[in-house]
Parts: sequence; structure tokens; C-alpha cells
Amino acid sequence: MNDISLYEKISLEKNDFPIRILRQNVRPDKLVPHWHEHIEMLFLTHGSCNMTCGQNTFTAKKGDLVFVNDNELHFFDKADKLEYLGLIINPEIFKSLDNNNFVVENLIQSDRHIEKIFSAISEESTKKSTGYKISIMGYVYELITYLIRNYPKERVPFVC
Repeated sequence: MNDISLYEKISLEKNDFPIRILRQNVRPDKLVPHWHEHIEMLFLTHGSCNMTCGQNTFTAKKGDLVFVNDNELHFFDKADKLEYLGLIINPEIFKSLDNNNFVVENLIQSDRHIEKIFSAISEESTKKSTGYKISIMGYVYELITYLIRNYPKERVPFVC
């Protein structure tokens, strides 16, 4: 069980869109340990860092995806010129689906399909053309489907 003092409350956009998109150039070399109910994905576009997610510690570098499962304690240290495109996703958007209880590997290295999806999400969020939120939701569903099919960490049994 996670220490409640490390809990991070996440508020998404004012209009209740369940996804926050972050473009980060990380200056500090550490991110303090924290956890939250949201799924967090960091696609590294430059640099590297040592990352810990739950009990798993690894080095992530440019082209890698760090997937932080909901309620998973995580932090990084020794960041070197780290830049990333991040998604913070309210897991409630998967609640009505049959695959709403998934756990994905924390480190996914150099997957071109994931890179293409993140590039499309970045473009949609930058241009903000008509329907961009619908498009972003579509890409997020495609991304999650791809991840649970290709990089499952474990399947969590459904509890009623």
C-alpha cells in the first residue's frame, strides 16, 4: 500500500477533458516519489533518466516510453537533459470497457508504432483543429490497446 503522504492530486483541464498533455524540459535532476490514480506515460524525446516505478528501477532514454500504472509509486533521478511528451490519463475513461483492469510494462524501448502515435497526439494538441479532442481520445484508445496487447505486465482479475 502506498504512503498517503506521497499522494499527488491531479486536476485535469478545466473543461473536464480526461487527458492532460505535457511537454517537459526537465531541469531538476530528480522527481520526488509520488503516486496518483491516473495513468502516466512519458515518451522521451531527448536525454535519459533513471526511473523507478513500483519495485522496478531502470534507465530510460530517447525513444523509450515510461508507463506508470495507476496507483504506482514512481520517481526519477539522475536526469540528463531530459525532455519528454507526457500523457496523464484519468483511468475512468476505460471503466465501461472490458479491458479496464490492465497493468503494462513500465519500460518500453524504441517502439516505432508508439512513437508514431505520440507524434500524432502532439500534432493534434498543437494545431487544435476542429475535433482535436476526439482525435486525441482515438489515439489514446489505440495506444492503450496496442500496449495491453504487446506489453502486458500482468492481468489483474476483475473484482465485483
